[in-house]
Amino acid sequence: LLETEEISFLSEAQQSDLLSRVKLAQQEVSTAQMLLQATGGQVGIETATLVPWHRLVNECWQVGMQWRSLTS
Repeated sequence: LLETEEISFLSEAQQSDLLSRVKLAQQEVSTAQMLLQATGGQVGIETATLVPWHRLVNECWQVGMQWRSLTS
């Protein structure tokens, strides 16, 4: 959605920033998954690391809901 659609209620800068944050979070999650696999599950993830990811998921969910309500 962020890569393929122009989201009318976000400025171009806001949409670009959100997309950049999503891509960075995807890389962080991928790294965490690799560490978990490499250590046989002996590595944990700090709650302080999870909170920003969850906030970003919530922000994306809100954008998606608002976009769907405007396009339906």
